[in-house]
Amino acid sequence: MIVCWLVIHFGFVATTALKGKYPTALIALFVGPVAFVAALRLARPTSPWARHRYSPEKLERARERAERFDARWGRYRARWDDAVGGTPTG
Repeated sequence: MIVCWLVIHFGFVATTALKGKYPTALIALFVGPVAFVAALRLARPTSPWARHRYSPEKLERARERAERFDARWGRYRARWDDAVGGTPTG
């Protein structure tokens, strides 16, 4: 029974990662409901999921949503990325 739940959970996590939401997929590994919700939401427009499965209308919706998200959270994401991976030089 538990193996069945784990397979379903990791399926949601894999779907989340294919949708280009890598930080969310990492959180979803440990928090089950996050995996379910993230698997249902729109993919990032540059993800493999969006490129292969979305119609032009849905891809445009995903682009608009990503732009709004990045405008709001992009600077915090950049700070987090720099803290974890180091500030780029060059």
